[in-house]
This record gives sequence, structure tokens and C-alpha cells, in this order.
Amino acid sequence: MKNIYQIYPLLFFTISTATLHAQTVTFAESEWQERTDKSCSDCGTCADGSSSEITVSEKSFAFYCDGLLTGRWYLVEKYVVACDSFFFEFYSAADPNTKDRKFNSDDMALRQIYTEVQENCPLKKGIYNVHAEVDRPSDYRQHIEQYFSDKMSVFQEEEIVDEEDLDEPLTLYYCREISDFDMRKQCSDSLLFNSVYTKVNYPFEARKAGVDGTVQVSFTVDLEGFMNDEKIEKDIGSGCGRSVHTDVSKLAQEGLRWNVGVKDGEKVITRKTLDVIFRLGRPE
Repeated sequence: MKNIYQIYPLLFFTISTATLHAQTVTFAESEWQERTDKSCSDCGTCADGSSSEITVSEKSFAFYCDGLLTGRWYLVEKYVVACDSFFFEFYSAADPNTKDRKFNSDDMALRQIYTEVQENCPLKKGIYNVHAEVDRPSDYRQHIEQYFSDKMSVFQEEEIVDEEDLDEPLTLYYCREISDFDMRKQCSDSLLFNSVYTKVNYPFEARKAGVDGTVQVSFTVDLEGFMNDEKIEKDIGSGCGRSVHTDVSKLAQEGLRWNVGVKDGEKVITRKTLDVIFRLGRPE
């Protein structure tokens, strides 16, 4: 059943500790996303003092301890074009400040993220075995393994379920106490309309060029009901896809929550897509 959604893959890894209490640490890694809203034309400075454009990309990591969300971190890659050089920053959803979080390599930034993860997990010591639950390659799978593993890792795949295969379609967590599904679905659709459709900007360049049509944005809903890996699957150009991605990413960062997907009575990671229809004047 395709409502306004469906979802596309995140990268999930499981790190289990070999202790008396076998705690499990899980993380979800998104793809790199270009952040044109954070890029700038002349805010960078090279060694010779000349100014430069900086382009920005970022990816997210959500970490869980025994199924409970520990936090969500963002690795930021900044490319200084004129100098042909990179530097990295990171921030968390709980603390968006990047001060004192700037590094010359992604390795250094990631190690600081891992340190914060360990500080926020109840269990801070142990021997780790890494189990990967993936349906596409991970940029940092080996890096995570080398950091957390004292033993040989065992990798295994885990299915990410399409919404149409769930026991019932996804609805927003806010509406969870409504027992009747049709009414709960109506509540969810109404909130989603107010959260997305009424706020998406119809870019001036698109209106000027007479561009309209449907933009599809995808995201995953994890085992805590949070959104990850926002990605434009279908774009109509002229800034429409960028506008939708910005709005949906903001909802994810603000912690918009869904009721966790259930298949055959078991909680599952779900993939979902959202259609945003642009008609001249405003999106629908």
C-alpha cells in the first residue's frame, strides 16, 4: 500500500559485547547528502590568504544500546574548493554546536563520535563482535569494525521491510493512543499534511519556469520510530527536490516519530516514500 510513502535503505550494524550481560549496540549509517544550504561561495580561506568556496556534505549515524536510542550524530565533510582540501566536523542532535569538533580527517572525527557513544552507553567496557545488517555497502563498516572489535567479526544481512508488507501501514507516534486504525490514520495524515505539505517552499525558479510534477523523498523508520537517511528518489528540478529534502530532513532532525513498523507481530525497520505534488502556486 503506497500512501505518501515507502522508504529506502539505511545501513544497520550490530555490535554485541561478550560479557555476562550481552548488551547489543546498533548503529544506522545514512548515505552522504549534499547540503547546499550549508555551502557558501567565499567563506573559506586558503593558506595564501585567498578566499574560497566551501561545499558541504554530511551523513548521519544513529546509535542504540540494547534497542534504546543513545543518540544521533552527524559527520560533516567540508571541501575548500580553491585549496583542494578537506576538513571534517561533527555534531549531535542533542548538541548541534561544532565548536572544538573540527578535524583534519574523518578518522579523527569518527573516533570522537565513538567516544561519545561509549560514554552514553550504560556499558562502557567489553569485547565486541560486529554484526552488519546491511542492504548496500557502508563507507565506514570496516572503520567501525576495527574500532570496536577485539574478536573476528561475523557479518549477516537483515531485511528492511517495505511498508506494503507490514501488518498495517505506518502512522505517526503522536496518534498512537487512537485505537481505531482508520481514525489513527486520519490523525496521522492530517499531522503530516501540516508538517510537510503546508511548509514546503515552491521555489521561485520552478514557478518562473512553469515546472510542476511529483517529487519523491524516501527515508527509513528505525526500531525506535525515528526517521533516517532522507533521500530524493525522484526530482523535477528547479530546486523542488532540494526544497522537499530540506523540509523532511528538518523533521528528522527535530525528532518526528512514527509508530514502529510491525510484520507478523515483530518490530521491523521499514522503508517508506513520500510523494509531494507541486502544482503551479504551491505543493500539494
